[in-house]
Amino acid sequence: MKQILFTSIFLSFYLFSFSQDYVEMMQNRDNIYQVSKKFEEYWQGKKIEKGKGWKQFKRWENFWTPRLYPSGDFTNPSIPYEEIIKLHKKYDAKSVIGNWTIIGPQVVPQGGGAGRLNSVNFQSGQLNTLWVGAAAGGIWKSTNGGTNWTTNTDKFTALGMSNIAINPQNTNIMYAATGDVDASDTYGVGVLKSTDGGQTWETTGLNWNITQSAIVNKVLIHPSNPVILLAATNNGLYRSEDAAFTWVKLKSGNFYDMEFKPNDPSVVYVVSNTKLFKSVDGGVVFNLVSGGLPSTGINRCAIAVTPGNPNYIYLLASRDYDYGFYGLYLSEDAGATFTLQANSPNLFTWASDGDGSGGQGWYDIALAVSPVDADIVLVGGVNIWRSLDKGVSWDCVAHWYGEGGLPYVHADIHALEFSPFNYSTVFAATDGGLFKSTNEGNTWTDISSGLAITQIYKIGMDPNDGTKFLGGNQDNGTNRYMNGQWRQVLGGDGMECITSGTTMYGSFYYGALYRSNNSGDSFSEISYNITSSEQGAWVTPFCLSPSSNTTLYAGYINVWKSTNSGNSWQKISDFQSGVSNINVLTVAPSNTNYIYIAFGAVINRTTNGGSSWEAISNIASASAVTSIAVHPTDPAKLWITNSGYTAGNKVFYSSNAGTSWVNISGSLPNVPTNCITYEKFSNDALYAGTDIGVFYKNADMDDWLPFNGGLPNVIINELEIVYPISKIRAATYGRGVWEADLYNFDTRLPWVEFSADKTSGCPGLSVQFTDNTLFDPVSWSWEFEGGTPAVSTEQNPVIAFNTPGKYNVKLTAFNANGQSETIKTELISIREVLFPFAEDFEGMQQSEDRYNVDKGNNARVFISDNDALNFSYFMVIEGSMNYSSYTTPTIATAFSTNPEHFAKAVYCVDATSAQSVGLQFDYRQLYLSNNNNTNFRVTVNGNPISNVYQPAGSTTPWNTELLDISSFAGTKFELGFEGNNRTIFNNILQGRGNASLIDNININTFNSFGENNNHKTDVIIFPNPASEKLNIYFSDKIKNIDLNIVNTQGVRLVSFKKQQSENLRNIDISNLNAGVYYVHISGNNFSRILYFVKF
Repeated sequence: MKQILFTSIFLSFYLFSFSQDYVEMMQNRDNIYQVSKKFEEYWQGKKIEKGKGWKQFKRWENFWTPRLYPSGDFTNPSIPYEEIIKLHKKYDAKSVIGNWTIIGPQVVPQGGGAGRLNSVNFQSGQLNTLWVGAAAGGIWKSTNGGTNWTTNTDKFTALGMSNIAINPQNTNIMYAATGDVDASDTYGVGVLKSTDGGQTWETTGLNWNITQSAIVNKVLIHPSNPVILLAATNNGLYRSEDAAFTWVKLKSGNFYDMEFKPNDPSVVYVVSNTKLFKSVDGGVVFNLVSGGLPSTGINRCAIAVTPGNPNYIYLLASRDYDYGFYGLYLSEDAGATFTLQANSPNLFTWASDGDGSGGQGWYDIALAVSPVDADIVLVGGVNIWRSLDKGVSWDCVAHWYGEGGLPYVHADIHALEFSPFNYSTVFAATDGGLFKSTNEGNTWTDISSGLAITQIYKIGMDPNDGTKFLGGNQDNGTNRYMNGQWRQVLGGDGMECITSGTTMYGSFYYGALYRSNNSGDSFSEISYNITSSEQGAWVTPFCLSPSSNTTLYAGYINVWKSTNSGNSWQKISDFQSGVSNINVLTVAPSNTNYIYIAFGAVINRTTNGGSSWEAISNIASASAVTSIAVHPTDPAKLWITNSGYTAGNKVFYSSNAGTSWVNISGSLPNVPTNCITYEKFSNDALYAGTDIGVFYKNADMDDWLPFNGGLPNVIINELEIVYPISKIRAATYGRGVWEADLYNFDTRLPWVEFSADKTSGCPGLSVQFTDNTLFDPVSWSWEFEGGTPAVSTEQNPVIAFNTPGKYNVKLTAFNANGQSETIKTELISIREVLFPFAEDFEGMQQSEDRYNVDKGNNARVFISDNDALNFSYFMVIEGSMNYSSYTTPTIATAFSTNPEHFAKAVYCVDATSAQSVGLQFDYRQLYLSNNNNTNFRVTVNGNPISNVYQPAGSTTPWNTELLDISSFAGTKFELGFEGNNRTIFNNILQGRGNASLIDNININTFNSFGENNNHKTDVIIFPNPASEKLNIYFSDKIKNIDLNIVNTQGVRLVSFKKQQSENLRNIDISNLNAGVYYVHISGNNFSRILYFVKF
């Protein structure tokens, strides 16, 4: 067995190690397409698993690909910082517009994390002072042990912070290593220096130009001569002897970690990604240390020393072929020789028992030793492990979700540090913030609240409610903000998201879409029939239709459309596999036939809702398109933003759907421009989000202005406007969500909005319209298609609609600044008047126009032919308190009848000439609960007249209900079938919940109820009233029918089938009690309700 195991390990190393250099290529800033190719080669055929580094690479690739398009070559990493300096010189604080304030999260969301930290450091002589460096959120300080946090680095928040070093003799002097040591998915400018305790920062002599690297992994200060510095970078090892003014490169290579020997600053240890070096002259000359250490097979190392035994040095290594645990080594003679302490369990796997191969030791690798007990060692990977015997045996002491009752610490540990003041206290910097243990790792506490460092990919604002929205975050899932509280509602990495009332949508990478119908309390996947055939981009774009809150569009390889909130999807493009994934998707607000998408630098458009597409290839820029904004009333006017570092190629405008373009970049800074938002009812007001903040321009301005007042110089990933509160909100990559008043919002044109108390009904429907316009309207002009009156200048008019049809409503509002208008297409639906009426739903075509018939907006009605239930066509009333996914079966029968009114489950009845009216229908319930609740109700003019239910466990497939509604004879009324909002309906095809099926609806008049004159002589009953015998005559036209006699409670008393040649049937009714009875006759597209009186 040992021989077999050895062979397996050797073959794994041989087969995989040759392609493992994608990590080294990342760190060396090689061409991104070459790095991605190596990555795909490595992962080809492998199962994607948590804790193996796949996700971390994809985040890096997602960040840099649009910025380096099309060449793929890394450019000067300090460009954003240089552009920030230019802005500060050009615009003083008074000339910068905008009044940004943070929304958060500033506290750790319930069930979530704060954001990614790379380091934690201490300040000499200050017991409770902590410093942390965020991956993209700057440097933060706490003076009370992590209870509260502040930052003074918002002028260069776009930079990644790898490490902080504080002068032990003068704590006002500090150095920051920039560039994001572990993920490399943000910017760096070398080493920054502060001489005022972190209040202000300046660049030093170690700053990058276009030919140099971008990541400083660590800065080390000589403990007794603090003008001497060492900097470990991905380009080499550097030394300064004049407090960072000038630097000398000592060695080439990728260097990660450094430590001085605790009792002898002449001894310095430095590790590259694979080798350990030692200096005995204070860091002037370094020599390779090899005694007892492996010479090959290592990907990355970390080292730790301890005052508890100054001769001890520990070295932690990850493997180069799968990034799992290679081993922990200990030298007890200051690095002269090393001994392997352990190479199992796998300290870099996600499991609490160390089971499983591989890991992500290139991304998260942390090592710490107790300052007083050199035998106590902590290791951080996905989880935190502890050894009490110099690293020989190990126990997991913190787990990424608390498996097996272990303490929870957010996944991916980037730094472990023991306090120099309290030796049993240790801190962990993680992907979710900072955690603290006061007992050497036995228990842990999250002390991240106050760190506003969330890296947000996308936000989804509710357009009508400023109190709630979703944010999709790197490392920290999807957060919901509602009524001032934050809660994580989806885990993993959150991406694009949407909020629309109580309906919310979230997503994971590659386009896994989820929907909630209860404001984010629970979610279910809605994209399975897309992702089974296509994969989206890392951040897959999807959006709601501007004209329907149940219609969705999503971009994968193709564009997909759903008209039922994601229950089912249809492909509306035919792009071939192998092309790039869609990165941008925008639907024109005023005409949903216009859809624009972008792959890289290429834009495609459709002007017919997806029936055909054409590429727009004449854009005067080769940079990647990052966003598209379309004018709210003109679908041919659009603006695009570009990524990359080509000066002057940032924003372009087209007035003809992309046929030609105008460059309106002006003096926008030469950094990637990531998003653009058009402000409705404005003079072409635009807000552009870049890698260093927000900029504003309107039609009256010659150039862009910084719209950054109060906002950190941070990467802006998305901008959304919430019109009811006149705010614009920004998703930042490292500083959470911010908001500001709209520019000159006090001079806004009206933001026109209105509502109607009813939107459908019968002729004569009276509708109360309510004006909801913002920005101080003073007068109104209404236009009502099909309405009486057809126009109005009242603010809140009442309008009658008397003719069947669908009608538009237009409102123009005026204020002191001008006028704006909005049109709601087919807002009012007036149904056809029916009487007499019979419907068996045969030959129907499913209507996509679903209608909420329950007063709680919980019921849906549609036509089905569910073969699995062995039924023909019928109507389904589906109510919902917990509405889940529903897949409507395809109806193959040819369309033969206009089903418009049937899909509504509401019928307009004109019984003005009738003396009496009868209603009969068949019904059946599915998957009943045991509470005997009413399953549905029959209403007249919205008022219940009958509650219908079938007891649980009933074996009767179909029941017949016959109702006397003669009290409404002589009137026009609205007859409805409504689902009961107490009954939970989910998915009748999958056997969950309840649904009511209705068939063979008849509304008729006969005799005193009013007969159907078209068939008056086809069926006759006599005598009427009757005592002993009842005769029923059938004409020759009536063949193969069923006849049932029922009482007023709907109980079937007599049943028979008419024989083929039968014209007369005598029925004995002598045993019936005196009263009114109904005769139900149906068959061969013939349906009739008759009545008789027994005396």
